[in-house]
Order: sequence, then structure tokens, then C-alpha cells
Amino acid sequence: MASSRKLTAVEADTDGSPTFEERVVKVRGVEYRLRELSSEEYDKLYKQSEINDDLDAQLLLKLMLAKSLVEPALTGDQIAKLPFRVVRELSRECNELHFGDEKEDEDPKDA
Repeated sequence: MASSRKLTAVEADTDGSPTFEERVVKVRGVEYRLRELSSEEYDKLYKQSEINDDLDAQLLLKLMLAKSLVEPALTGDQIAKLPFRVVRELSRECNELHFGDEKEDEDPKDA
């Protein structure tokens, strides 16, 4: 499945708050915008994904996708009705956004 993506960083607030990364992913002609979750949001979703003290990783990723997807904003039920391959691609991007290696900023002298 062909998809394309653009990466941007959300601008820092004037108070110096950290930036959150965003991704725009185009799948089957539809653009989806995902944003990085805060650690507080992630912790809450992690707790919701625990069943009998075991983590349900699939549930965690589904909850993360629903929370990260800001455009179009979709509920978990709406995401579940999308074609599987679309959800798989969005899940892959969400996973990469949150668990991929953090890229160090390049030193301008090295560019």
C-alpha cells in the first residue's frame, strides 16, 4: 500500500514547553494528521490497556491511535470500521511516532 508522510514539529509555546512531533500521512488519498502523545496521556492509556496486570499491546496501540489522530478526529469505533490495511498503516505510523528512535538535531556546523 502506498502512503506518504510529512514530519513536522509542533512549535514550542512561548513559555518554553517542549515540542510535540506531528505526522501527516496520506493513505488511499486521505490525509491523516497524528500528533505525539504526552507522557501523561501515554501513562493513562497504558493503565487502560492492562488486563489482570498484563499489558494488552494491541489495545494500547489502538487507544494510542485514537488519541493521536487529530485530523480527521475519529473514535475507536470509527477507526474499527476503516479497511484493515488503512488501520495497519496508521498504526505503523503511530508506533513509529512514539517508539521510533529519537533523531538528534544536527549541529548547523555539520550541515
